[in-house]
Amino acid sequence: MQEEEQDDAGVRSGAGHSSGASARGQQRCKRHRTDQQQQERVQNLAQALHWVAFRQDDRKRIDAPAPISQQSRRTRERGNGRRNSKEIPVVSEGIGILENQGIIEIHIDRPDKKNALTADMYRAMTAALADAAARTEIGAVLFAGKGDAFCAGNDLKDFMAGPQGGEAAFAFIRAIANFEKPIVAAVQGLAVGVGTTMLFHCDLVYAAPDARFVMPFVNLGIVPEAGSSLLAPAALGYAKAAAMLLLGEPLDAQAADQAGLVTAIVPGDVLLDHARRKAAMLMAKPPQALAATRRLMKGDLTALNQRIEEEARLFRETLQSAEAQEAFAAFFEKRVPVFRR
Repeated sequence: MQEEEQDDAGVRSGAGHSSGASARGQQRCKRHRTDQQQQERVQNLAQALHWVAFRQDDRKRIDAPAPISQQSRRTRERGNGRRNSKEIPVVSEGIGILENQGIIEIHIDRPDKKNALTADMYRAMTAALADAAARTEIGAVLFAGKGDAFCAGNDLKDFMAGPQGGEAAFAFIRAIANFEKPIVAAVQGLAVGVGTTMLFHCDLVYAAPDARFVMPFVNLGIVPEAGSSLLAPAALGYAKAAAMLLLGEPLDAQAADQAGLVTAIVPGDVLLDHARRKAAMLMAKPPQALAATRRLMKGDLTALNQRIEEEARLFRETLQSAEAQEAFAAFFEKRVPVFRR
């Protein structure tokens, strides 16, 4: 920006001392330089997002997320010697974790960015799920977002920094898709991209009246993730899923309730308390019968995991397409994209 302002100043100061042709030449050079910078930004974004769908043979290089450390557990147990209602030390900026009466709460806590997710935040959530899965005294997980949004999807700037964001995102997707204990979600405001697709893996979803669910993948020239191309038609019906996935149309809370995406609409001021009560009710159920019933409802996950990998493969391919390049360019230039047939 400073370089462009200096260029502008140079053109203005030289206008009175050089010919009109010279000034126009300087302006053309400036436009060319701006176009090059814009193209580089789009290419950098596409390259970064490419890692969201990293190659199958790259997966073996990703270490499984470690459960929350024993030191963290000891820190939780300080005070009265009890773990209940003791805050777990935050593993990542933007993620707060609270353990309460056998329930692990994962709070997406980056309200200034509408709770957009970074690689570190993904890793923290994946670690919390691994910790919950490994401990018999944990019976459920609750997801919530701080501020006026649940989750605005991925932080694109963080993704542009390198491959870590994509690897962490897909590790989280696999973890939540294969998690074997009940998951409750409290959703208010925006739920964009993965902020919506992760909800298909939750058992109970409670939404505030201002909740808004959006899956804008096609609008960006790419395909859905988290198995949503399989789960959305199954949960919502093909027609409603097509409106969300093909047209990118949002669902407000009322429409999401009618479509079956959410369990119930709850006033925003009591949303988290309501979700906590429902999670506590799950904790009071016979654990073996609850787990068996959930497995029956979820069914064989083979097809789901295959779809997640197929989506990743197509995601990688579409990111390299001219359509995605045009969509990203239009996004940066704040214009309507034009797609050629």
